[in-house]
Amino acid sequence: SIVSDVWEETMQATELDNAAVGGFVSMGSAGRQETCGLVDFSNATSLPAASISATEDGILNATEWENSFAWLPPTTMKLLIDGGNHAQFGSYDDSERIFVFNQTDGVATIPPEEQWDSVVATIYEVAQLTELILPTLPTDKPSSAPSVATTAPPASTAS
Repeated sequence: SIVSDVWEETMQATELDNAAVGGFVSMGSAGRQETCGLVDFSNATSLPAASISATEDGILNATEWENSFAWLPPTTMKLLIDGGNHAQFGSYDDSERIFVFNQTDGVATIPPEEQWDSVVATIYEVAQLTELILPTLPTDKPSSAPSVATTAPPASTAS
């Protein structure tokens, strides 16, 4: 598939030149081998990475998300946004999703801005690890904005 070809080219380039992929953040997604082909960053110990999900995400399969850490760098930041859902990773009306994909998202219990703040903070943190020159994040956030809590990924059971 085209997606597999792109990933294969990226993986080959990454082996030869670490600058080919400077960092990696996934939001509400899990790399599935049957879709993307073999995408294995598990040996990329210096690749800054994060994987973000949300407790009310009714689209992403939680087991697939947990299993995807076997293919990500061992230092991948893991963020589970309490009260967030899949639609709030962007800003769209997901009402057509049930008719088109037969999928129903969960109901978010936090405002979209709160989820977006957590996502932006995580992307910013990964970008900082790439040593790029970045703009300063605004400090005038409401006091209710959550701090980003990251945890180490689950121990891999893959051999």
